[in-house]
Amino acid sequence: MTGKRLLSCIAALLSCLSIYARQESSFVHRVGVSVRPAWNQMLWDFYQGDNPSGRPIPKNTSVHFQYSFMFPKGSDLGDMFPTAYQGIGLAPYTFHNRTAVGTPVALYVFQGGSLARLGRHFSLDYEWNFGATFGWKKSSVVGTSVNAFIDAALMLTWCPVPQFSVTAGVDAFHFSNGSVKLPNNGLNCLGVRVGATRTFGVERLPEAGRKNSRQPEDAHPFIEDLDIDLVLFGAPKQVWEYYSENRTFAVAGFNLNPMYQVNRVFRVGASFDFQYDGSVSADHPSFGENVSAGLSFRTEFVMPIFSLNIGAGYDIKQKGNNQRMYMLVALKTWMTDSLFLHTGYMFRGIYYPEHLMLGVGWSFGR
Repeated sequence: MTGKRLLSCIAALLSCLSIYARQESSFVHRVGVSVRPAWNQMLWDFYQGDNPSGRPIPKNTSVHFQYSFMFPKGSDLGDMFPTAYQGIGLAPYTFHNRTAVGTPVALYVFQGGSLARLGRHFSLDYEWNFGATFGWKKSSVVGTSVNAFIDAALMLTWCPVPQFSVTAGVDAFHFSNGSVKLPNNGLNCLGVRVGATRTFGVERLPEAGRKNSRQPEDAHPFIEDLDIDLVLFGAPKQVWEYYSENRTFAVAGFNLNPMYQVNRVFRVGASFDFQYDGSVSADHPSFGENVSAGLSFRTEFVMPIFSLNIGAGYDIKQKGNNQRMYMLVALKTWMTDSLFLHTGYMFRGIYYPEHLMLGVGWSFGR
């Protein structure tokens, strides 16, 4: 079921890309390849050598094949975000230990752009990837053959001509199934990347952060002073107390999230977070004992099609014996100006994953 859920999320994200793609006629197309060696966080005994092969697993290597597009000059999104690109990627991974880990393959959506121009041919760029990896071997730290994949990178890009660019940078990424099925120890990795991209349909370099001929608020409805986002979410969850019984519980809730639009790419605000978690008092079910309510501070990075929302909060009403501090990260995929898909993950400390937050949302005031 984990694989089906992740595939459904990827399919929904890809369908959003295709919807936007049909709205414009003259895209700038890009194809690229990158190599990414990385080091695994050696936190668990499994990666230190307590695995079927008896050997440590300190590193991994992947080759990424990517297709992306940019919105054309003269379009609303093309004028507002002249360097932004988004698309789909495919990447085989090797952990140099097929016996213990397998050979996962990642399928993901991604987005990137320029943060700053560093001279005529150089720029400082970012890129994020979000998707699923298939082909893991189940073990004492990995409970499913399909796991989510999240990656963030910072890169230096050299573009000698508009049609060709070379990138080099660092990236951090994470594998996890979101506690849908245990064990779910997760894996954090830190690596470097080197790649090249061929661009079609462009005659000059886009200018990061350039002024538009019209004000942003006239260019696209993204720009509003204050919006209120309402998110409804749910997900399955397993916990260690009931791991041997193979019991799965339901999680559901909502976020009410006023957000102030600082500029065209940055929003900031707060959120009232309410959720029901059936695993808290599973032996003696009580709705009141299974609910929590908290307040969180939110920041959001806004780009075409996608927005990345990050928050940190504190439970006013606590469920069970959980610690009160929590964090979350969510990807919003805009279906319309107001309707979005919500794909999120909540955790309490870096080593205490809570659950996925899969749902839909509506933004009032956009």
